[in-house]
Amino acid sequence: LSGHVLPPINERRSSVLPPKVVPSLPTGNEVVLPPPPVQCSMEFSPSKSDGLSSVSLDETMSTCDSFKSPEVEYIDNHDVSAIGSIERKTFSNLCISDHDVVATGSICNRDAVAEKDADDMVIDVDDNFMDPQLCATFACDIYKHLRASEVKKRPSTNFMETIQNDINSSMRSILIDWLVEVAEEYRLVQDTLYLTVSYIDRYLSGNTMNRQRLQLLGVACMMIASKYEEICAPQVEEFCYITDNTYFKD
Repeated sequence: LSGHVLPPINERRSSVLPPKVVPSLPTGNEVVLPPPPVQCSMEFSPSKSDGLSSVSLDETMSTCDSFKSPEVEYIDNHDVSAIGSIERKTFSNLCISDHDVVATGSICNRDAVAEKDADDMVIDVDDNFMDPQLCATFACDIYKHLRASEVKKRPSTNFMETIQNDINSSMRSILIDWLVEVAEEYRLVQDTLYLTVSYIDRYLSGNTMNRQRLQLLGVACMMIASKYEEICAPQVEEFCYITDNTYFKD
């Protein structure tokens, strides 16, 4: 064909191979550098197509960057200052320092109703803040509540002269001595006896009592007080027996 020139068929492309490099062993004075790290990467573009919709995602992610170790601060055992700081912080959260005890004690003494003199040698029995069963932190509030309650509920000082006509102070004294023996017989706690005497005086401060029923008043008040203070309170039959069956359960 005229006007068209075709290249020769037998023409071959020349290919030159690069020379092969043989790695040499390091000598004593040479430093061998490690090969550079290979970057982990993955390129993918999944595609999904159907008759309704088509989804295409082109994302490049690095697996090396996706797995990162959490930042954890390690303390060497020889770092005495750091360990001491952690121990002091732990002890401050668990224990009460001496400064806190003194401060709490001063606040408690300031809020107390009764003021103590400078030369007062009364020992504060509520200064043990390390025992949680003593409730030393709430001691001032407990005393304030008891003082306010005592003002409202305390018995009269002259109920024998103003209220009672059939009994006198000696009869009350005999009743209290007998109740002390009853408390020792049944091994009652002291608070039960104290509460019993309080109930007797508070009842006599507002009600007239006959001398034949004064002993009944005593055992009834002790039975009520024992239900408040005792773990195993004596039964009604035991109080009837201690009165030599003078009074019955009915």
